[in-house]
Amino acid sequence: MVEFDEQFLEENGLGALPHKAEFLAHLSEEHETRVGEAIAEGLPQEVVDEFDGIVEGNVEIINAFLAKNNYQADPLYAEMSTKMNLALESPELNDEYASVKWLFVNRPDYAEVINKVTETIKQEVLATKDQLLANANVAP
Repeated sequence: MVEFDEQFLEENGLGALPHKAEFLAHLSEEHETRVGEAIAEGLPQEVVDEFDGIVEGNVEIINAFLAKNNYQADPLYAEMSTKMNLALESPELNDEYASVKWLFVNRPDYAEVINKVTETIKQEVLATKDQLLANANVAP
């Protein structure tokens, strides 16, 4: 997967851009927005609202999601606890597990969705590279 960072800019001939941090922040923000839209595409609104609540840290929604997904019996829950060095039942673990499990349950293709959005943005940046450099008064 493409990372939108200074290395991305350098590798794609955009290393001379001024205000790199702002441009990279814009790319990251755009990426997050588009991934969210793509993940929500085709899902019922109540399912999307559930994910929004999980991401926003709404404890009631997280606890309801955990309860209906029998999280304590899920090997993923214990695995995440170990890998993240978080205690079982900790709010941080519950939040992270709920987010990951929601994606597994509702968008099993989420990795493909993220990769597709990432590649689309990369291609858009490359297609406008000369214009970006010209607008910044930098020779391509």
